Amino acid sequence: MPAESKASSSIAHIAADRLWQFQLRKENKAILDELKDHDKKRISLLETNQNRFEAGEDRILKLEAKITQLEQEHNKKMQAWEKFKNEQRAQTTELKLQIFMHATETLKLDEICKIMKERVSMTTSENQDMTSSRNLISENKNSNIRHLRSHCQTINEDGRSQVAELGKRPGFKEKNIAKKPEVRTEKKSIKQNLFIPRPKNGAEESKLPKLSQGRVRLRLYYQQADSICSSSMSSTEQFETEFVNSFIKGISNYKAREKFIAHLQQIYPSKQKKDGRVEILCSWAELGEAIKTFGALGEKNSVCKSKKQRCIPSKDPVKT
Repeated sequence: MPAESKASSSIAHIAADRLWQFQLRKENKAILDELKDHDKKRISLLETNQNRFEAGEDRILKLEAKITQLEQEHNKKMQAWEKFKNEQRAQTTELKLQIFMHATETLKLDEICKIMKERVSMTTSENQDMTSSRNLISENKNSNIRHLRSHCQTINEDGRSQVAELGKRPGFKEKNIAKKPEVRTEKKSIKQNLFIPRPKNGAEESKLPKLSQGRVRLRLYYQQADSICSSSMSSTEQFETEFVNSFIKGISNYKAREKFIAHLQQIYPSKQKKDGRVEILCSWAELGEAIKTFGALGEKNSVCKSKKQRCIPSKDPVKT
């Protein structure tokens, strides 16, 4: 009996062990099948994702190529537009210059004729003044010489009569010696009165003052210089031209001075010196008229600029 119980217990144990092994194999097989399914799904997902990635890369490359092509076309169009704008600007400036030159040619001819007439009249008046001053100087010299001769003759006659009277009196030598220096002093005083200083050259007379604009406006600067010009003694044409050019040289702003010189060159004749400076050939009154026209043009340009700035919409916020 105990042997049979032992045998039955061992058989039961073996059976249970086999069942357990069978169950484990079954579970392991199910797990392996699941793992295989998951592996297949993973591989299929990888393939689909790889295909999608390759398709996305192809699309990106195509889009980049299209973008580069569009950028090149845009650059070409912008270059053509800039070229067209530059050509239009050049054509408009040429047209403006042609219109301005055509309008100013008639004015220039009239102005040149007027300036030439004024210069001819001024040169004739200067020549007349010079000849009249020379005649006056020569007449004064002749009259002074005649007066000197007559005075010397009277002095000699008086001296002779005094010598004749004193020769009869005693102490003649002492009185004669005392009277000699008085005659000499009289002659010296006559010579000093007859001395007439010669007129100085125009270059010495017309010592130009240094003009400087400083921080005042152009019209106020012209008024200050006008008071200096009116107070000066000389009023010749050369003095006026030199005064005009010193006034232009005294303008403090370089750009404004160059613009004003260009404006004057359009109206009045000019010449260029050896050092490169431009000399304007006009009178002081003509310079005043040019300053008025130059100021009116500057005001018109400022008004046009302000209108353009009002019309253009500002993209950025206005900075106060």
